[in-house]
Amino acid sequence: MRFESDSSVWKKHWKKLKTSNKNTVFRTVFFHTINTKGGEGLKPSTHSVFYRISILTASGIVLNLLGFAYRIFLGRAAGAEGMGIYQLVLPFYSFLQAVTLSGLTMAVSTLAAEEAAHGSFFGAQIALKRGRRLFLLLFFCIACLTLCCSEFIGEHLLGNAETRNSLLLLLPCLLLTGFENLYKNYFYGIGVSRPPITSELTEQSVRFLAVALLLSLRKPQSPGEICACIVLGMVLSEIVSVVLLSRFFKKVPPTRVHTTRSRLISVAAPLTLSAVANTLLSSLGAVLIPQRLVVFGYSEAQAISEYGVLFGMTIPLLTLPFALLGPLTLVLVPRLAESMVLRNHSDVRRKAGKALHMSGLLACFSTALLIPLANPLSQLLYGQKTAEAFLLPLCLVTFLGFYQLISAAILSGIGKQRAAALHVILGGVVQLGGTWAVGHFGMVGFLVGNLLSTLLIALLNLRTVQSALSLRVPWRNWLVTPTLSGLLSCLCVRAVFLRMIADGLSLLLAILFSAGLGLALYLCALRAQGTSFLRYFHTLIPQQSSSQIPRVPLP
Repeated sequence: MRFESDSSVWKKHWKKLKTSNKNTVFRTVFFHTINTKGGEGLKPSTHSVFYRISILTASGIVLNLLGFAYRIFLGRAAGAEGMGIYQLVLPFYSFLQAVTLSGLTMAVSTLAAEEAAHGSFFGAQIALKRGRRLFLLLFFCIACLTLCCSEFIGEHLLGNAETRNSLLLLLPCLLLTGFENLYKNYFYGIGVSRPPITSELTEQSVRFLAVALLLSLRKPQSPGEICACIVLGMVLSEIVSVVLLSRFFKKVPPTRVHTTRSRLISVAAPLTLSAVANTLLSSLGAVLIPQRLVVFGYSEAQAISEYGVLFGMTIPLLTLPFALLGPLTLVLVPRLAESMVLRNHSDVRRKAGKALHMSGLLACFSTALLIPLANPLSQLLYGQKTAEAFLLPLCLVTFLGFYQLISAAILSGIGKQRAAALHVILGGVVQLGGTWAVGHFGMVGFLVGNLLSTLLIALLNLRTVQSALSLRVPWRNWLVTPTLSGLLSCLCVRAVFLRMIADGLSLLLAILFSAGLGLALYLCALRAQGTSFLRYFHTLIPQQSSSQIPRVPLP
């Protein structure tokens, strides 16, 4: 598809203004003005949500590979003590991000989508501007507190005075990360994927290079200096990312703005509260579990070892499939917000239903692979197996986690952030009770608490979604069919893997072949029961939303 010359385009769309939908024409003209080069027009295939999810998934795989290589490099270059200081600093940085960014980023994405649904890209940019101002206010408060109490935080909260320089360097890193994430979620909100993907890949590459150069040139000796070099590399990579995103940003002429500051706060506040509560409860659990294991009868060394196996290897491995949901939620939330603004409730129900169905298909397949292959994967990656007694309940947590995450995203998209935040806090209290029970029942207490917490949040979220959208649940398609297909795949993967190992095949090849066979069997079993995974993925959301508005590909 090609556009005519600029003058003919403007004349053509000016005539259409009298008879066509004004918003649709505005978007088409807007896209032509800022996004075409040399007469090149829009490519419809690149506007579909399927296309965006596919691109985000592919970029996510590349980012995970770069991140994995980066962690291996850090482990070797920084040494055990340097990594120990770095691991002390990271939770505090996560807390700062939860306070200043967790709610604002989703709010900017949601409000940008709502404004784009009205055809007001100026309103989307006003939402970004207000988000930046609120972030700066929160950052100023956090920065002053950190600067005044850096010695206390390092020595007493983190337990190591060498973290002080790294804590101070985290402040410019947080400032740059805030602008970066707000820009990225603005672009996701208006349906543009290229700038965030480009910035993320560039940032990860620059970080890898910057940290490597700083460690090789400065040759720091103390663990604190090593950690400071790592954080300084993070700052440099964030500078590059922010500059790159700002280059993609294009100002538009003023139009009517539909959202208010109070709307931004009403969306951001519950999400921020939920993230902060979740971070605090997780941190409290990380402190309590080793202590409660000692109460149960473990020695301090045994408690640390048990904690390390569970949280350092088993849980990170079993949560890897959640990366499949990231692209879906990034695209789904703003599109649901857009449909809600247009009052197209049937479209909201269809999108929510397909997203839940897709999550169920992914959850069953992921669980089917994790149960037989989690231990071999752990042995391949970490050099030792996971705790087998924890494997099955944690796989169930992974299965339920898919429904928890996607239902929370749906609630955010339809304006039920407060309900989602309340459910997370209730689940966190249940998890905290399970953590305390470790002192009486060992790690079984934590596993039961974790399972009940995830189940409670998922059920409450799903019930709220069903009630808010009057959603009908086809249990056979959403649960029975993928569960039976997953069970068949799981059994076959287990049998084939054991046979290959018995025949002397290498661990890596056995895992890859078994996983590939499991995927093929899963898709065939779904097809035999009348469900096409690829068709559902491709038709998750049509190429154009109910408002028939094309999206923006940037040059």
